[in-house]
Amino acid sequence: MPKLTRARREYDCYQCKSIIEKGSMYSKKSISFGSPSKETVENRGGVPTIVVHGFRVTKHICSKCSEKANESEI
Repeated sequence: MPKLTRARREYDCYQCKSIIEKGSMYSKKSISFGSPSKETVENRGGVPTIVVHGFRVTKHICSKCSEKANESEI
């Protein structure tokens, strides 16, 4: 079972789109787009520029969806 955290404010569940009320328990899921660890340096107009080829976002998941995901992994 994933670690649950108590909500300090109201969130929307990423999977079922329901409201996670303040004070209820939820878990977090990290989603990456592209390759967040890949970076290259390019020379643009004589200025060295760092280009990042991806990023990572953390989404909130309600306890019900978190339990369903855990059951499907077993």
